[in-house]
Amino acid sequence: MQGGSRNPANWFSRIAPTPEALEGKGSLHLLHGIDLARAIVAVHLVPTLPSSSSSSTAHGPTGAGTGQRWIVSDLRVLDWWDLASAHPLAAPPPPSATGERSPDRALWVQSLMRKHGVRALPRTPRELGRAIDAREFWEAFGLMPVRGRWEEARA
Repeated sequence: MQGGSRNPANWFSRIAPTPEALEGKGSLHLLHGIDLARAIVAVHLVPTLPSSSSSSTAHGPTGAGTGQRWIVSDLRVLDWWDLASAHPLAAPPPPSATGERSPDRALWVQSLMRKHGVRALPRTPRELGRAIDAREFWEAFGLMPVRGRWEEARA
């Protein structure tokens, strides 16, 4: 594989190495490289950029939007707690010098759910605190992501 691992299950040791760090994590939005490439090509090939309804930039003489911005994601909102509980350990940990195993992130999530009154995973966008809406870009260019949904082992 080129470019290194893009598997969120491998990110936990950096992103949420402790229960306290995981507690502060909410939503995760991803975009597969192939969909990013399709988005870039679409912007370059369209004769006139569609105007963004949320954009307040001026339009040039041809009507093409200049300096417009879109939010682009795979249209899904992932929950860090849900991912952590589904992938409690990236790989079986080697026993430490004391014979202890690494903490099981699924148990962290169980404790956090109890503490915050979360009854089921994934948490709702309201519980997550943020959900990016990327529909405008895909609608404006008449496209949809072809690699929506992150799944381990999916290349």
